[in-house]
Amino acid sequence: MGHQSFLPLRIVFLFAAFATAMLVASALHIRGITRTAEAEQLEEQIAVEKLKSEALNIWASERLMSLRVQAAEVGSFPIDDLESRLEVRHILGISMGQFLSTDPERIGVGIFKDDGHSLITVGTVSAASLEVLRRDIQEAFWKHQPIIGTMQAGGATANGLTLAFIVPIRSAKHGAGAGAVVSLIGPTVGILRTFGQWPLPSRTSELELLMRDGDQIVHIVTGRDDDGLPPLSVKSPLADDGLIGSLATKRGIGMWNALNHHGNRVLGATYTLASMPWIVVAKTDMDEALSKFEPHVQGIWIVAFGVIVLGGVIILALSVLWVMSEALGDERRQAAGSQQAAEIC
Repeated sequence: MGHQSFLPLRIVFLFAAFATAMLVASALHIRGITRTAEAEQLEEQIAVEKLKSEALNIWASERLMSLRVQAAEVGSFPIDDLESRLEVRHILGISMGQFLSTDPERIGVGIFKDDGHSLITVGTVSAASLEVLRRDIQEAFWKHQPIIGTMQAGGATANGLTLAFIVPIRSAKHGAGAGAVVSLIGPTVGILRTFGQWPLPSRTSELELLMRDGDQIVHIVTGRDDDGLPPLSVKSPLADDGLIGSLATKRGIGMWNALNHHGNRVLGATYTLASMPWIVVAKTDMDEALSKFEPHVQGIWIVAFGVIVLGGVIILALSVLWVMSEALGDERRQAAGSQQAAEIC
C-alpha cells in the first residue's frame, strides 16, 4: 500500500513535467516567430528610411548647388558698392527675382552683409526670421563655407516651415567676406509634404523627422498625421531614454523597441542624415508588426494546450489502469494468503 500511496504524487509530477516541457517548447517557438516578425519589419523600415534619407540628402545638395551658382553670379558684381550704386541694385534685384520664381519651394531670397544685415530681399523674408538669419550668416562666415541654417516655423503658409540655405560671397576688391546669398526654402511645399506617409500599405507605419534643440527633441515631421498642431510644437525630453526619439538623437543609426511620443510601444529604425543634423525615424506599432503572425501564434498555443490535455487524459487513464492492476494484485495476494492460512489450520 505504501507503493500505491506515492503513485498519485508521481502522477502529478509526471504531468507537471510534461505540461512544463510543452509550454516551454511553445514559448521558445513563439519567441523565434516574434524575432522573425521583428526582423522582417525592421528590414522594411531600414529600406524605407534609407530611401527617404537619400531623397532628403539629394534635395539639400541640389538646393545648395543652385544657390552656389546664384552666389557666383552675384559675386561677379561689385557688391561692396551695392548700397551706393542703384543700377547694380536694380540688376541684382531682377536676378534674385528670377531665381525666386524658378522653384515653388523658394519663399524668399536675399543678399546680406557678413554681419547679417540685409542689402536686397525678394519674396517673403519676415522680420521674425531676420535675427535667426543674422546668427546663421555669421556662422557661415566663421566656418568659411555654405551652411544650412536653422529651421523656423512659418513660411509659405502659417503651418509651414522655413529653412535657410546660405552661401558666403567674398569681396572682389578686398578678398574678404563681403556678404552672403540666402535662399529661404519652404520644405513642406515639396519634400516634406508627404514625408510621414509610409510607401507601402500599413495601418500604423510612419516616418518622423527629428532634430535636437538643447535638452529637447523637436519633431519636424510628426508622422502621417500632424495632429493639427502648430509646426515644431511637438517636443519630447531628450533625457527620457524610453522614447525612440531620445535613443535616435543620442545614438543615431540603430534599431529600437521603445515608446513613441504618443506612449505606444513601437518597433523602429533610425538614421542620421549626412547633409543636415536631422534624424529619420521609421516606426511601426508593435501590435501591427506582430499581427501577421498572430494566427500562427494562436495555433501554437492551441496545439500546445490540446497536447497537454490529451497527455493528461492518457496519463490519467494509465494511472487508473495501474491502480486497478495494483488493486487486483493485492486482492490476489490476500486471497493466496488466506488460502495458505486455511491449509495450515
